[in-house]
Formats: sequence, C-alpha cells, structure tokens
Amino acid sequence: MRIRFFVFSSVVLCALAAAACGADKSGPNTVDVVVHDTAIDIPATLKPGFTTFKIAGESDGDNHLIFVHAHTGVSLDQLKGGIAANDGSGDSLVTIVGGNGGMPKGSEADVTFELKEGNYGVALYGGEGDLAASSYFTVHGNGKAPAPKADGTIALGPGLVFSLPAGFDGKGTYEVVNKDGETHEAAFVRLADGQSVDDAKSWAASGFEGPPPLEPAGGFGALDGGERGWIQADLKPGKYAIICWIPGDDGLPHWVNGMSAPFTVD
Repeated sequence: MRIRFFVFSSVVLCALAAAACGADKSGPNTVDVVVHDTAIDIPATLKPGFTTFKIAGESDGDNHLIFVHAHTGVSLDQLKGGIAANDGSGDSLVTIVGGNGGMPKGSEADVTFELKEGNYGVALYGGEGDLAASSYFTVHGNGKAPAPKADGTIALGPGLVFSLPAGFDGKGTYEVVNKDGETHEAAFVRLADGQSVDDAKSWAASGFEGPPPLEPAGGFGALDGGERGWIQADLKPGKYAIICWIPGDDGLPHWVNGMSAPFTVD
C-alpha cells in the first residue's frame, strides 16, 4: 500500500505514537499516542466509539500519521502486507479515516474520529514517501462514546476548495468533513513574515527551491471522501493557511491548484 499522500520532509514535519487509552463519560474515548522515528506506540485493542487520539510527536522525520480502517473481510495479515508493500496495491483494502497534519518534533495534536469494529493500521512516512513506521490495532467490544461538540465545520470540497466557518480563528474544536469524492486533508501551515499563499505557490512551482515560505502547524490529516473527524486547534498568533497536500494528477499538491484558504490568528 502506498497511501495517496504528498510527503515533503523539509516542510511537513509530523509525529505520532500511542501509549495509553482512557475514557471520558462526557465525551469521546481518549488514546495517548507517541510517535518515534521507527515506531508508533498504540494499544493493540481499542473500543468502538468516537475516540480522541492525543498525539505526541517525537520523531525527527515526517511526524504525519495516517489512520486506515480495513474493509470488512480484510484480515490483519492482509492489512499489514498492503501497508508494507507501499506501492498502491493495498489501497483498495482500506478507507483513510484521519490523522494529524504535519507538525514539528515536540508538538502535540488532538484529533478525533469514530472507531468502528475491525482492523486498523496507522502509518508514518518518510521524506521520500518510504514507510518509516507502522502499527496496528483491532477495535471490538461495547462502546458508545459520543462525538465532540464542535464550534463549527471545515468542509473539504466539493472540488479543490475549503469552506471555513464564519469567524474561524484557529482556536476551538472543529468538525472536518470531506464532501468530495477524492482524498483531501486540512493541514495548517504558518506563513513566514511577509509571505502569502501566492508566494508559496511560486515556491512550489520552482520545484520547492529555496527557504520554505511556510511551516507546518498541525491540522487534520487525510480523509477519504464522505469521511469526517474533529480537530482541537489552539494556534499561536500569526498569518496562516489551511491547505491540502494530497497530490493531483499533475503530481503537485492540491493547494498549488487552489485548495487553500488564508486566515489570521490574533
């Protein structure tokens, strides 16, 4: 399996791993995750229901986790084989259900999505798209943990567009919904002083030459069409954009072709 993702190591830093899980009767279950360079710590068994993954990034590489849910009838061995192949052959075995946007080492992220019965995998990819680490868990048992309460909805699509809720300021809990037929993500990036999204597009068009005009700031990871999740955001003051790193047919990330939206955090 080669998850449909654009990986750029000097820009998209991200970390993930799991160590413990708990439950809050008033909200989603919680799972503590820790990501290392070559390992992802996560419990082997989790309960169904809406679950917040509290991700601590300890990897020096791309700390950008992707969670997939194996389709009914796909065994754990088949799932592991598909992810290990990293060549696209396993894509038809899974649905991409969430993850965290790129973030530097030492950062944390809280992302939530619904866990259903079955086998799951979580993958961490390196700068050249190589598989750096993977882990697996099974969901079964009784669970009815509710979804988080959202301050608004971030819509991905239809098409290469974002729709941000009125007054979006990079703080609060937001539902993220993919309304398109293809995979997208809602990554946050902070723009360098004096730089704009157009400047970032020019940088991308030049083959990503020179200092990046943006830096990763978290956000919600990849979602297949029709899927949804939640992100808890608490960004520092600055100029930002929400962008999609998923590559299009031309090999460039969707944001280069228009899937971006600037916003300011005061």
